[in-house]
Amino acid sequence: MGQTEVLQKIPDLRDQTVVERWVETRREALAGSSFSEAIRSTFVGIDLEVSPQSILGPFSSPQWQRLALSAFLSDWACYSEPADRVDFSRLLYVTGTFPHGFRVWFCRLEDGEFTPVGYTGWYPIASSIFELMLEKPETITHRGFIAPLPKLELASYLYLFNASIVPQLRRGTAQSSLLMRRFCEDLGNVQKRGLVSVTVSEDGARFSRRFGMTHMGTMTVDGTAEEIYARTQSKPWT
Repeated sequence: MGQTEVLQKIPDLRDQTVVERWVETRREALAGSSFSEAIRSTFVGIDLEVSPQSILGPFSSPQWQRLALSAFLSDWACYSEPADRVDFSRLLYVTGTFPHGFRVWFCRLEDGEFTPVGYTGWYPIASSIFELMLEKPETITHRGFIAPLPKLELASYLYLFNASIVPQLRRGTAQSSLLMRRFCEDLGNVQKRGLVSVTVSEDGARFSRRFGMTHMGTMTVDGTAEEIYARTQSKPWT
């Protein structure tokens, strides 16, 4: 199946009413799906990487718009707590600045429409931000401070933004294993000096420890304590 087939029913961002209606109907479809073996067999991932030929950058690409919206829907479908959910404007910013690090996963549901069911994302950050997160985490009061760089450096500090899949496909499924395997392969292909993540849940802590990260400190966002995990190395590793 090609990208055109997967993305053809997903709106771009031009019409707010259409976008909001699509988000609600797809969330309802996800909640009501049986996720049978036939549906699981349609599991497919699409990268956000684009090469825009316009001064508008990725916003000039309908494909990027549809994939960014799909990442947003899958985020809200994966997380029930507001503190865990991504802000739409922030997601547009990070996926627009460094789309190369993001991938959205889809399944074709009972009504025949491909619907986002998970996504992964990472991006490079400045060494100064990485150091501040480790040394003075209490000074960070918004995740938006952890801004992406537009391109990788020779050896980068990477922020692990997200790796999630809808509850029906978690815990030992072939789909969750494939999502994580591809995510690990992506990270393994990058020379890096450090990894960092922020979490508010034990699931997020387990995810961080899976990559060899340890707890480094706590930052507070809107009264919620958010835990910082990191891994550092004096020389880059792949």
